[in-house]
Amino acid sequence: MEKLITQIGVRRGSDHNTYCEDFAVEHQTEYFHFGVVLDGCSGGKESHFASALFGKLFRQSFDFDFEDSRSVSVVAQVIMCDFYERLYKIAEEMSLQTNELQSTIILSVYNKKRNDLAIIYFGDGVYTVNGDVFVLENTQYENPNAPSYLVNNTLDKGMTPLSFSSWIEEYPNLISWEWIQCFSLFTDGLMSFRHLNGSKANWDKILDFLSFDDWNLENPEVFSRKINLLQNGRGQKNGSPFERDEKVVNADDISMIRVEWLTVNTENDESNTNSNSQQAVESEH
Repeated sequence: MEKLITQIGVRRGSDHNTYCEDFAVEHQTEYFHFGVVLDGCSGGKESHFASALFGKLFRQSFDFDFEDSRSVSVVAQVIMCDFYERLYKIAEEMSLQTNELQSTIILSVYNKKRNDLAIIYFGDGVYTVNGDVFVLENTQYENPNAPSYLVNNTLDKGMTPLSFSSWIEEYPNLISWEWIQCFSLFTDGLMSFRHLNGSKANWDKILDFLSFDDWNLENPEVFSRKINLLQNGRGQKNGSPFERDEKVVNADDISMIRVEWLTVNTENDESNTNSNSQQAVESEH
């Protein structure tokens, strides 16, 4: 028997003294798991606002009971269309400018029954699928010298929600997979970890620890605990991939979502339950 394990977390970076510019949201329905990690552009205006706003809009867009028969790619496009329509209205009502709405978006749509996955992204970051690692760069597919934030390609060009629905159908940064065992999403804060002397930490080790390590896998708060282990230099005996007293901290904000199927031994669970019940009966006498 298998059960789906999900983890989600956000941690402010040491270089950001006031606000965390990252945000993460996940939601599950009967058939689907939805997740998105967001990273407001530090060069934008009050960039923590953009990621938080996007997160709240996605939370509304996720709250829809999609049918199992719809492909994950189509569902991802529908979610993006709903999100953009909400964003378009708010930007118009509040007279928001492009530099107030620049945020990385890495969105996943996973069908739990059909076991297939779609990921669509705007901006930079990292995601993994079945152990394979994909690093994203913040460049437009049409113009490598321009940022790939959603608003730079759409709102900044006056694109209406109707036009967006056609545009998103041709958007190339939408990838799908079948036979999913595990996947994870990260903002680019994953690559910002450094030692106390300022040297860069091996982010491959960080990725393995956060995305593939099974330590405390079923604990939904394990992301925060792992970051604490890294920052406190607890060492390999306590789960950290680094030596004891080798402290590493994330300079940039980081957000993560991890989804993985875990095999559960029901026979052991049942035997433990029966044993505990028998002990309880005996203790009563």
